[in-house]
Amino acid sequence: MRLLASILLLLALAEACTPGSSPTPTPSPMSTQGVAVVFFDVGESGDGFLVVTREGKYMLIDGGGRNSGIVSALKALKVPRLDAIVATNPDADHIGGLIDVLKSFPIGEVWLSGDINTTMTFEDFVDAVKASKAAVR
Repeated sequence: MRLLASILLLLALAEACTPGSSPTPTPSPMSTQGVAVVFFDVGESGDGFLVVTREGKYMLIDGGGRNSGIVSALKALKVPRLDAIVATNPDADHIGGLIDVLKSFPIGEVWLSGDINTTMTFEDFVDAVKASKAAVR
């Protein structure tokens, strides 16, 4: 159910995009260009994406595997914090990159699917979520 809510939120945000707006998010909370969605190629034939609202809220959905480069990409975009990160499932190719994200940025909330995994990557992810002190949804 949480995954469905996340997907519906993403679709609602995507529909709110202003035609012709820049695909690169503006880090300024004063942006009035609408919602920006940036897609990242994170390997493993997967995607991660960043949603930036006109109010300056940042949500990262999935982060690829370890060493996906997602932290460097977020820093290149001058993302100051993440209000929420979403792990759509507990597989290593979705959460591995989020471990470094949790260690590198202030995080407001972590949204989880509720599924678990028995891998070391999942254990490291859970430890990183706890260390971040972010609210878990």
